[in-house]
Amino acid sequence: MQYHDYAMHGGDGPHVLAWLLMVLLFAVLVGLVIVLATRWGYVRRVPGAAPASVGPRTGEDPQDLVRLRYARGEIDRETFLQLSQDLGGPAPPG
Repeated sequence: MQYHDYAMHGGDGPHVLAWLLMVLLFAVLVGLVIVLATRWGYVRRVPGAAPASVGPRTGEDPQDLVRLRYARGEIDRETFLQLSQDLGGPAPPG
């Protein structure tokens, strides 16, 4: 009689469903931890991605920032020379 009840109720069906549900729940929890860790900055960002702070840090020389922007190609030569002169740097060569 026990074998008959076992076969009539689908064998291990409910047990398999419970395991699949646990695996799915675990995957969701792992995904949530990864999303929260990247959002809070615990995971190192990809090189070349936007920096966390865009503005200048305190204590940086404005002339150095202008030189850095020119070196990165963010500003052209004319803008570099004008900004350097505005910040008290040497006059552009004639």
